[in-house]
Amino acid sequence: MLSNLIGNDTIRIAGFIFSYIIVIIYTFVNSRSEQKVRKISFLGLFLGASLNIVALLSNGGRMPVFDKIDNYSVWMPMSELTHYNWLGDRFGAFSIGDLLLLPSLLIIILLTLIDLRKGRTIRNEILPKV
Repeated sequence: MLSNLIGNDTIRIAGFIFSYIIVIIYTFVNSRSEQKVRKISFLGLFLGASLNIVALLSNGGRMPVFDKIDNYSVWMPMSELTHYNWLGDRFGAFSIGDLLLLPSLLIIILLTLIDLRKGRTIRNEILPKV
């Protein structure tokens, strides 16, 4: 198995970082909307993912956490040895990046569902009636 060759933590960290890269690519591909609310939401999604990637990459793929943690696979305790502590998980289990990501993602999902109900796509194209 692949996890035996490179270790479970390495796979988790790579998956964690890869998921943020996918979010950033998604924002570039879909940010050409005409709606201002949607553009601002994509900006929040991009900034949140970018801030989280900075915190992860500067700390060896692990997110610094202010509170006590039990799982050290993708998190690490915040200390004077960790970098960009202000980007780490400080607000309960959330970071500044998370606080930008989550509401932005919810708004994008809500607007997409409203558009689909009206028979439109993200780029305001009319969907064919089935």
